[in-house]
Amino acid sequence: METLHKVAFIVFIMVIVILISLTGCGNRDIIHSNNTYNKAIIKMPDGIILELEIDTWSNLTDGRMRITDKNGTIYSVSAVNCVLIKEK
Repeated sequence: METLHKVAFIVFIMVIVILISLTGCGNRDIIHSNNTYNKAIIKMPDGIILELEIDTWSNLTDGRMRITDKNGTIYSVSAVNCVLIKEK
């Protein structure tokens, strides 16, 4: 019985460590539902800087972001060339 308590305690500690490490990733909560931005500033390949009102956005797996502006235009841009802003 004592072994069962040790295993349960170790599993509990591992879960706590995982939850802490997940919440330490930027401004996201554990289920990634607390990301609301309303403006993006992106640098286009030709050097032009655009300021957009965001309708939706998402992170892609390859370091890129997909941003849809209020007009429905979709931009796929490197995260290095994008700033997301939340204004009140």
